[in-house]
Amino acid sequence: MGRQRTINDKKFWSSPKMAGCTIEDRFALLYLLTCPASNIIGSYAIIPRIAAAEIGWDTESQLLPVLRRLSDSGFIKYDSETSFVWVCIWWEHHHPKVAMGPMLVKKTIKQIREMPSSWFSEYLKDLLKQLQEYQDPKEGRDPSKILIEEFELQKEKTPPPPPNHRASIPYHYPIDTADGNSNNISKINHTTTNKHTTPERNLLIFPSKLKTSELTQIERHLEEIPFSDAQDILDEMEAALAHSKIERSPTQWLIGVLKKYEQGLFKLTPAAVGIKRERIQLQYVENLYINGLQNQNT
Repeated sequence: MGRQRTINDKKFWSSPKMAGCTIEDRFALLYLLTCPASNIIGSYAIIPRIAAAEIGWDTESQLLPVLRRLSDSGFIKYDSETSFVWVCIWWEHHHPKVAMGPMLVKKTIKQIREMPSSWFSEYLKDLLKQLQEYQDPKEGRDPSKILIEEFELQKEKTPPPPPNHRASIPYHYPIDTADGNSNNISKINHTTTNKHTTPERNLLIFPSKLKTSELTQIERHLEEIPFSDAQDILDEMEAALAHSKIERSPTQWLIGVLKKYEQGLFKLTPAAVGIKRERIQLQYVENLYINGLQNQNT
């Protein structure tokens, strides 16, 4: 007996991001969202020649070029060595809380662990973000917490960080993400130091929409601000940019916020509080994953 797969009509046919897709692109996406190899999490292995046969295409001249094009456009990720595909728009058509529900959570965790390790951290970030958007304070069961605790098992009982913990990540996000990464954060990695630069300040996370020139100016304005307060201000900036609340430039917006800060009037908005909570969760999961890899290599 076959399985049922759902397609959100508005998010597929009416989505602005689909405007540049060819007929072949749309057909391939429909296939990847519904094919027999698909699973709960939207990341699974395919056999290209079988997939091509099911679609009615030639493998080399049709299927693989379309997969590469969809990968370049950010709709999917495709690992040619393992033939694994990650349908990045999967959660636009499937509810993440169902995947993390009591009946499916074990299978979901198993499937996440089967995907290519290079996708692992990014996939967890995306899933946590999706779960955060659907979180209901009235529910006693928190799928995000379940996901974090599940992958904490890789750490061999390393104690959890305090609420204001800054995860130390051995890589940094690019300032401009060409693949449309959904986490919307950029990490500044200093190569030079000055009297204000400390190892802790190297961990400040800046909004990804900032230009390089803006990053330099904003970093300079925040030099005298304590680390935790500076990060709160950057989270507020992230929220303001996301909701188009900055009318002029981010630097001018920051100058206005710093005046409020100096007067003791600065306070995080609810949107910024959500960004802060998500950031801490994502960094925590990254640390769990990195420590898990380190444990495997020792």
